[in-house]
Amino acid sequence: MGSWPNPSAQLAQEYGADLEDPLPTSLELFSESARGHADNLAVISMHQTEDILNSLHSSKQGHIQWTYADLKNGADILSQRLVELGFQKESPIIAVLPNQAEWALFSWTATVLKTTFVPLNPAFITNAAEAEHVLGTVGPGVLIVNDQKGAADIQRVIPARVAECPLRIICSTESNSNLSGWTSLKSLFSKEESAHKPSFEHISLRNSLQHPFILFTSGTTSLPKACPISEVNHCSGSLGCKEVCGFESNHRLAQLLPSNHAFAINLSFGFWFSGGTVVYPSPSFSPMSALEAVELAHCTHMAAVPSILQAITAHPSLPKRNLESLDTIITGGAIAPPELVQAAHDPKILGVKNVVICFGMTEAHSILFWDSKRDGSPLLGNKVRTGRPARGVRVRICKPGSREPVMRGEAGELHHGGPQVAAGYHDADSSMFYKDPSGEFWWMASGDQAVMDEDGILQILGRYKDLIIRGGENISPATIETVLNNVNGINSQVVGVPDEVAGEVPIAVIKTADGNHVTKQELLKLVLHKLGSRYSLKAILHLRDDLNLQNYPSTASGKPKKGEIARLVREYLDAAPLIPEGSSGTSTTTQLINIWAGLSGHSADFLDSALSADDFADSLMIMQFIYSVRKILGKQITAEDLKTHRTISEQAKLIDSCSKLSDTVTRRSRREGPPGVKDMVHTGGDNRVADETRRAVQGVIEPMGLSWDVDVEDVWPVYDFGQVMLRRLRPQSWNHRHAYATSQANCEELRAALEACLENHPMLRTVGVQLDESVRRDPTTASIPNEADTNPSHGTDLLTSGTTVHVIIRPTKRWFNQSITEGLEVEKPEDLATLALNDPVLDFGAYPGPLVRFIIAKIRSTGTAGLVFQGNHSAFDALSTFWIDDLSQVLAHGPASLEEHVNYKDFADAYYLNRDGPSSRESSAFHAARLEGLHKITALWPPQRAPEWFKGDDTNFHHSDGRAGKPNERIPLDGAAKLGVDGITRLARFPALPTLKATHNIPASTLLKAACALFNAAQTRSSSALFAHYDAARTWPFATDPAALPPPL
Repeated sequence: MGSWPNPSAQLAQEYGADLEDPLPTSLELFSESARGHADNLAVISMHQTEDILNSLHSSKQGHIQWTYADLKNGADILSQRLVELGFQKESPIIAVLPNQAEWALFSWTATVLKTTFVPLNPAFITNAAEAEHVLGTVGPGVLIVNDQKGAADIQRVIPARVAECPLRIICSTESNSNLSGWTSLKSLFSKEESAHKPSFEHISLRNSLQHPFILFTSGTTSLPKACPISEVNHCSGSLGCKEVCGFESNHRLAQLLPSNHAFAINLSFGFWFSGGTVVYPSPSFSPMSALEAVELAHCTHMAAVPSILQAITAHPSLPKRNLESLDTIITGGAIAPPELVQAAHDPKILGVKNVVICFGMTEAHSILFWDSKRDGSPLLGNKVRTGRPARGVRVRICKPGSREPVMRGEAGELHHGGPQVAAGYHDADSSMFYKDPSGEFWWMASGDQAVMDEDGILQILGRYKDLIIRGGENISPATIETVLNNVNGINSQVVGVPDEVAGEVPIAVIKTADGNHVTKQELLKLVLHKLGSRYSLKAILHLRDDLNLQNYPSTASGKPKKGEIARLVREYLDAAPLIPEGSSGTSTTTQLINIWAGLSGHSADFLDSALSADDFADSLMIMQFIYSVRKILGKQITAEDLKTHRTISEQAKLIDSCSKLSDTVTRRSRREGPPGVKDMVHTGGDNRVADETRRAVQGVIEPMGLSWDVDVEDVWPVYDFGQVMLRRLRPQSWNHRHAYATSQANCEELRAALEACLENHPMLRTVGVQLDESVRRDPTTASIPNEADTNPSHGTDLLTSGTTVHVIIRPTKRWFNQSITEGLEVEKPEDLATLALNDPVLDFGAYPGPLVRFIIAKIRSTGTAGLVFQGNHSAFDALSTFWIDDLSQVLAHGPASLEEHVNYKDFADAYYLNRDGPSSRESSAFHAARLEGLHKITALWPPQRAPEWFKGDDTNFHHSDGRAGKPNERIPLDGAAKLGVDGITRLARFPALPTLKATHNIPASTLLKAACALFNAAQTRSSSALFAHYDAARTWPFATDPAALPPPL
């Protein structure tokens, strides 16, 4: 592998040292260990007494102990026997075995035979769907089980798949088997050894692209995915463990991890490649057996996930054990809590000298390591650092959905690349894998949220799919779990549940050890104190007392199923809502205390009526409170009201003074029939212009199956820049896409809610029509001008050249069938972002229309519905986005809950009438003079890289003069698959901003504008700077409380 350049000091990317080139194969490494450490013990199985290799050695211990010579001879003999029994070229060896010596024997036999080894967790036998899927995926091969019960179980569950396996072997030496077609392993070693030493070169010619392993991921919501592991993946991962952990031939590993786990395989082979010893204390994890193995077998290393180590440190026999031989704890598979690292080093608990934090995945072996001997303590405050990239590994932190690195210190999605990373899944979505431009290795977008510090050290924060999106902010369950799990005797899982205002809120499910008496209220206060109101838990549920479970739902490998836990929590909350309904017999103060308690997680006893909401609520919680007051008490208050009524008692007095809202909503009356000449401001009362408008509109909407008389609700002129945005130089000109996933609604429910919502949003039911510029308003035939028209000149002017109107279509089934597409499906919510992306028919919200389209799709993984919004910018802007709030409202409470909005027609008509007035002309002249010179490209930054300055896909682009565009005029920074609405973001921290606002009343937006102006001027060397900012004329002077506004710039 060639050397890599040093990464930028600022970008969140880091590279490990180069690997050995060429990399040795696993067979070469195995043979080298067998030659160099023939008499060293390779395997000790503390729980097995019957030794099928006893004929190969003279050792008579009470349990199995195999040297490297024993293991090599055993693998050679077993390989010969399998060939004699008809072993076919490249048939997989499928091992359904617990942690025991035969696992080592068969894995090395597969290496000798140069075939694929498929280790499976024995627990999968009980799941018929998983068992059928797994054996169907890998195909017929040599099937290995531990005992007759295992053979009977798998034969009962998937008899057809078992019958397809030509060789079926039982490891145990028990007799009286009634199962036909199965061979005992003992019988294979009882045969006389052939004088002819077999050569296995004819069986397979494995190279670095072939797969010594197929591992299955432990899917939490669907069937496991098969991940083929190449020779390079396997050896680079195992050698990485060996190097970082410093394995030597006199070391012994207490292997507590499941034998099918990638972490276990890397560590075991890392030991075997070093000439060390792998010790199996028990078939599956037992804290008592683990401690006995360390003491009796003098283990120097112990490997386990954090939950297993927690069980060991809490075991009552621990103080009585002699663990002096134990030097190193290796943990991974989950985020290690700080108290576990402290317990590992504590002389009164485990007392080890070294703790190694390891991070990897089934798809990417042994990526990151923290070795406390080399790197010091992994603790940083109350966080545990994950480590640096291993040899050969490349890592970078990217914006989710992007391949562009963020800055160090900024959280993003971990991408890892290098020889340790697999090339994808077998027959499953592999879109998260991508090849490095060099073509030498693969990258994987891991789905993990991580952050890299200035020294290139990474910390894993949690899984993106587990993130809770509270009011648009990401809440990491792992952050809350770390705080709760630091409490002795508490084990927690935090999940998100739907909330009508915040979107999602966190709820913790705890499991307590016997003798633990900490209360839920104490835990709620602890989280609030440690993390602040942003992380405030809505509630804490007890696994046993509330959900009637003894253990968390988990996968076969022991990982908690977050999705299943969240489902159980939702069902519990549906039966017992956390926010109590108000009653006429309860005081307003008490009702408000109950509402605040339900939102904040505090007990009602804590929330005194004199307490200020500022002490425990953030802005989002205040929004939830306003919504709850409206829903429960039927009263409407605003955020501005709460600024002057901060305490609960003050809020109660305010609410008591408010009138109760009406249960019915008065809807604006709609005109019968199409608009007339007086309803269309652009006609100036001219019937001829009205007739031409009708003809032009009919010509556009007739191909859509619509008509002027039946379907047109309103017509108004498009504002000037809106006409620019209707120009279509490519299919996606001025288009936006936004994807939304529902938490509970199915496709039919979403369609009904969307139709009800669109009734309340005329601009989302729009067609664009350009009128004939030759039409004149003839003063001799013009009718009386519109009553709103006070400018008599409108009756005689030419129609503005290229005047375009928005045509509002009535909300009928005919229109909805034009603008809503159904029948599509995606696998997971994230896939909505690319559903029908750049499709010339489905991804086309453009002139003439429909200018806004929707796709409703079923999300297979959740069983719910998703929505993709596609719209031309002339028909909506940021102020239009409250339509999604209306949609959420309809889904939650039905269409009757919608409020009437101000009609956009009032603005459109007023704008048109005043655009040529003296005030408008004066203002336009002022700005034209002030901005003179900005037509020069040098005043703009960054420099223009493509025609029209557009973002997104440039397929079928043509210039405004009709010339065809040139391919590759614009090369997306993130590759062809990038979404146009995604950008490249950087995070900068300004801790002094609150002081600036408090001392000088200068908000952050003002500082940003000044910085942009200075930066642009410095880049362009111009005296002018032009840039867009989101709050231009958005608030002032329309805020309810002008005193709360920042000073104008």
